[in-house]
Amino acid sequence: MSGTPKQPPTKTRSNTNPARNRRAAVTWEPSAEPLGWSWLVGRTPVLVIGILGLIVAGFLLWPRVSLLLSPARPIVNTLSQDVLWVDPELPTEAFDTLDADRIRGIIGQRPLGVVVLAPGNDVFDRPLDACTSIVERIDDLTVMVIQDGELGAGCQGDDVPITDNEFGYDFVFWEMMDRQTAFLHGDIPAQVEQLALFYDARVAAGDLEPRTRTFSAPAGQWLLAAGLVLAVTAGVLMLFFGLRRVVLALQRRRERRRRWRAQRDDLDAELQLIALIMLDAEPGDSRQSRRNVHAAAAVSADYIMVLDDLSNSVPGADLTSLRQRVQSIRERLQVAAGDGQRA
Repeated sequence: MSGTPKQPPTKTRSNTNPARNRRAAVTWEPSAEPLGWSWLVGRTPVLVIGILGLIVAGFLLWPRVSLLLSPARPIVNTLSQDVLWVDPELPTEAFDTLDADRIRGIIGQRPLGVVVLAPGNDVFDRPLDACTSIVERIDDLTVMVIQDGELGAGCQGDDVPITDNEFGYDFVFWEMMDRQTAFLHGDIPAQVEQLALFYDARVAAGDLEPRTRTFSAPAGQWLLAAGLVLAVTAGVLMLFFGLRRVVLALQRRRERRRRWRAQRDDLDAELQLIALIMLDAEPGDSRQSRRNVHAAAAVSADYIMVLDDLSNSVPGADLTSLRQRVQSIRERLQVAAGDGQRA
């Protein structure tokens, strides 16, 4: 049985505008993900940085701040405005032979301090503890502690201007002082005189830089400590705010670059859609085909120029003019296609 052969279906080309079937390009939206340094912008970090600044300042200035609870407070307060502190528990007969005025005259304006502890003093475990408690809180001071009529301990602060090896100076100086004062038991002014002579000898030998002692009231020390705390805290906060300004500037620059790239990608997507429309405009017998070809030919030069300008655009440049030109090309193509459909 023979039948009529089936004709293959005729493949007709659709003149449907691909731009109508293609999903519109997604416009740029700010990212909801926080930037890496965005935590610096909030108020909480300011409080945290301020607290950390106070902690750092307190740690650095703890020797001064802890003076309120230190048994060395009366000694430090006295040596801040005098060169001699005498234990109030010292026996009366020892006071009579002490000759405090002579000791002050011997020391003069040298950065030296003398502490006389009572024989039964139990505030400090040993004389060296009293000595170190003083030099930690009074800068650039050499202290001699006398107990039971003899040299009990000696030390100097970290800010004493020693020009040679500090360890060698410390060991040699106090070893010589111990030997020279061993035969002066009970004669405290003579021991202080040896201290002054040894100090002058070290200055003359160049082991120490010469300095003149200036006294300050205890209230001045507390004001200085409070000022240092505020200065350190202010410095930390200024550093934080400076860093935050830099971070914000970098964030703004990064955001501008991201926005520019997003706008450039949108324009590139628009140009791709226009290219599809132009490629779809193939020569044909219908009036619409001729209209599409003429419209594509009319905008081809502008399309190439816009594509070239977009490719050569500098990151961060204003793309408003390019966007207007792309919109103009697309509108011209859409008008041509609309006129053809109406015809």
